[in-house]
Amino acid sequence: MSQELIYTSAPRGLKPGSHGFCTVVSTQGMPPGLLQRLESLSGYRHVFTPQDANARLNPVLYAHLVLSVSGRPCHVLSRICDAGLDHTQRTNKFAHHVVLDARELAPAGPAWLLTAPGFMQSTWDGAPKVLPAGRMPPMGNTMAAVCRAWQQATGDAGWGGALAETALANRPAVILYRPGMSLLPLLAESLALLPAERRWNVSFSTYFNKLPPGIECLWRCVVEGSPDAHAARAPGALVIDLCNPPGSPPESELVQAARTGVAPLASASVSRKPAAGGPQRAVDSDMSRLLGTGSAVPGSRTQPVPSMPLAPAGAQAEAPPVSEEYAAGAYDLGELPSGMEPGSLPPALRRF
Repeated sequence: MSQELIYTSAPRGLKPGSHGFCTVVSTQGMPPGLLQRLESLSGYRHVFTPQDANARLNPVLYAHLVLSVSGRPCHVLSRICDAGLDHTQRTNKFAHHVVLDARELAPAGPAWLLTAPGFMQSTWDGAPKVLPAGRMPPMGNTMAAVCRAWQQATGDAGWGGALAETALANRPAVILYRPGMSLLPLLAESLALLPAERRWNVSFSTYFNKLPPGIECLWRCVVEGSPDAHAARAPGALVIDLCNPPGSPPESELVQAARTGVAPLASASVSRKPAAGGPQRAVDSDMSRLLGTGSAVPGSRTQPVPSMPLAPAGAQAEAPPVSEEYAAGAYDLGELPSGMEPGSLPPALRRF
């Protein structure tokens, strides 16, 4: 079950005697160590003061980070924003954190979940409280599509694929932007180009601030000219400057996929181990049986596989072992047996 924490400035916090910047909402039974780490992730730097005419342009920080708690990885989704003035008439902030375990990870990925209506809070009713349980995250998936937000921001949708490539190579990326630009749709488009089992491996922040030791952030969005813009540049990082037209990225399969909306076939170099709680991929032996051929389609990179005999009544059939090379192959659904249409396939095989 998910856990939650809200951190802001208040005259009275959840912990007896606490006030000022403190935790005001938390789920019941949250380990003290986790609570302290979430509080440490609640930093926010205002670009404009509440009295400034441009205060509405203060960035909203959306982040996905991975913490190790008692030896287990926990995925933290955060929304942190300007909150005007507090009860003492000083600058305030509002931070909402949701901690998910492996069973609660939507296949669509963290950026999709952060945009789900009503999932992340932006206000608080003013009463400190303990929640009996955290919220239930919606489950959903998303498919690769033309990166239209990247097209609008840079003039070339291919930059969405260039960013996605850094995730597969575990290479950091820095995105420079001006206040008022929307970053989360860009990250969501890039994540949609990745296999579902890889999306939750990507940590990011749409308004990167210095993090506590031991916490990584792969994609760092920073305001142009800010101190964080210099600190965020890691050796070998891909830098995408949204403030100046970046031209076109180097050509690649993912860059082309970002322009066409057609994701490339998974390569054998990409791990196929699904994230815990993620969707299960249809295996090639199932597809071979549905095709009724027991062999690969001509021209594919697959190996012939013997047809599966029918199992005796009450027995459980076992699929033959599938090699990695075979698992990387492709099938032509135009060659389905007579009378069988792609729309009649189970959902998992239609996605395959």
